[in-house]
This record gives sequence, C-alpha cells and structure tokens, in this order.
Amino acid sequence: MQLPESTTAPPADAPTSAAPPPRKLPAADGIGWWSESWRIFCAAPGTWLGIFVLFIVISVALVLVPVVGSLIHTVLTPVFAGGAMLGCHALARGEPLRVGHLFEGFQHGRLAPLCILGLIWLAVWLFVYRQPAQHPSVSKSELDYINSDRDEAVEQSVSWLSVLKYRETWAFIVGKLLTDPVWWFYLFWLPKWLNESRHIDIRNLGLPLIAIYTMASVGSVAGGWLSSHLMARYNKPNFARKISMGICAVCVVPIATLSHFQSLWYAVFAVGLAAAAHQGWSANLVTLVGDVFPRRLVGTVVGIGGVAGMVGSFFYSGVIGETLQRTGQYWALFAVGASAYLVALGIIHLLMPRMAPVKLRD
Repeated sequence: MQLPESTTAPPADAPTSAAPPPRKLPAADGIGWWSESWRIFCAAPGTWLGIFVLFIVISVALVLVPVVGSLIHTVLTPVFAGGAMLGCHALARGEPLRVGHLFEGFQHGRLAPLCILGLIWLAVWLFVYRQPAQHPSVSKSELDYINSDRDEAVEQSVSWLSVLKYRETWAFIVGKLLTDPVWWFYLFWLPKWLNESRHIDIRNLGLPLIAIYTMASVGSVAGGWLSSHLMARYNKPNFARKISMGICAVCVVPIATLSHFQSLWYAVFAVGLAAAAHQGWSANLVTLVGDVFPRRLVGTVVGIGGVAGMVGSFFYSGVIGETLQRTGQYWALFAVGASAYLVALGIIHLLMPRMAPVKLRD
C-alpha cells in the first residue's frame, strides 16, 4: 500500500531542512491490512508454515539454554520478525518467499537496530516483572492458590504424547479444533463480507468493527465472570463451566439468520454477539484444562489444543475460499459457525461428563 504524495512543489525559497507536510491515513485502513495479511499467507502457505516451524525450533533450542537462552531469545525475536516482514515485502514485489527470509534481519546492517528493539523490550520486562511472592498486586489468597499444588509429587516426567491417552485432552482438542476456525473467519473475512453484503467501503468500516470487537472484549471478561459467579454460588465447577459455555454457544446461533436481514446494525449486533460469545467460550475452555489437569501438564495440553485450533483454521480457510469461489454466498459459513459451539460442547460433555481431576496413569 502506498501513501499518496503531495503533488504541490515546495516554494523555491523554502528551507531544505523543512519537514515534509504530514500525511494522513484513515484508521479504518488498518482493518484492510488484516485481510491483506491473510492474502499474503495464502500466497505461500507451505513456506510460511516452514518459517513458523523453523522459528519455533530455534526458540525452543534457545530457551533450553539455562539463564542466557531466554534473554537471547527475547533480544533476537525482533530480528526474526524483521526477516518475516521482508518476506512479506518480497511477495508484494512478486518475488518468491523463501524460508531463508527468516534470517534476513541478520544481514545488511539490520541486526544492530533490531537487537536494540529487543533490548528495550527486555529492559521493560525486567523492570516490570515480579515473582508472585514479591508482586504488590497479588493478595495472600491468590498466592495461596498459586502455590496450592506446589508440593505435588512428581514421580516421573510426562511426555506430550502421553497426555493424548486422556479423554480430557481430546475434549480440549475438539473444543479448539471446532471453534478457533470460526474466530479466524470473523477476524479475516468480516470486512470483506460487510463490503459485499452491505456495500460498505472498507474505509468506512471503522464504527461497525469498533462495535464488534468492543463487544468481543466485553464478552471475554463476562464469560470469565459468569463461570466464577456460578462456581462461587454453587461450588460445582462442572456445572459452572458447562453452563457458561452453553450460554456462549447459544449466543452464537443468531449469526445463522444474517442472510435473512439486510440491516447493517442487525448484522453488527449478531456478529458482535457471536464474537463476544467466542471470547467467553475461550476463557472457559482454556480454564477448563486447569480444572482437571495437574499444573505441570496444563501448558502441554493447552499447547496441543492451540496447535489443533491453528490446524483447523488452516484447513477451514481452504473451505471458505472454495465455498465463496463456487457459490459466492456466506450463509453456509455462518451456519457452520452457529452450530460449531453447540456441537463442540456436546462432544466435550461426552468425553468429560463429570470433569473430575485427571489421575495420571503409568
């Protein structure tokens, strides 16, 4: 995207050091960049996945180095991010994307300034971060809860493959696999849908999208509050989590009716409600892992579920493209989104009816 340049020549007697006139860019253009980022990914999905996997491997190798590994990883992250951005520029120029673009930030004098960005972030983190025991905002009851399973006996290490033996792991995987693609559909395709179905130019999408994503932010907090409120009142985690997730699943259903109404603000309300419900659903789905798994396995299970969600989103993006290319209609995609949460909740309940703590097996 290029910014328009002034066509008015400066006066002959204007000082050469004078700053150029400010250039303005509508804030709503940022929404278009989201869709553009998805198109960039779809231009070379295999290579992008290769870059991502390579970055993860490098990151894991660095953080395994005691003490200095995590510090080095923090400093070098902007360098790798800069290389990925140069890959985006290469695609924009019609050049092929290469896995080697990940390392472009180390070349041609880019390393020092990018490392400085990493050092600035590291300095801010070191200044702000505190252990829970020293953090002024952590109360005694919160600290006691954090340390509640610290004395848990660890008899043997548990590999990430071994957690696949538990139905609770598959319950979380299914929840992420079926619902994360719906959220990415909202995020990347919503501007295009509003433009095609409601004839709104992308530069005028600001207010509708602000309303939708504000509702999503509120939904995330409200979903967590609702389950906490029910848990405090009834002391039944299974009831609290699943009722909260069920309410969120029902709140998504109205998006199936979008093709029957032409009102812009009905569409904004329905999609905003669905986005809010997704955030409330996600807040409870992720917390559900901590309700049933020992603390040392929570990160492993959440990571596996996150991968499942991204894989599902990747394949669903192909379904979206094929559906729109063949039919040009969004109603089937919204219908899938409307039913995905109810289906996921049903499977989660079948796999985990009592939501009892997991007892590790040899």
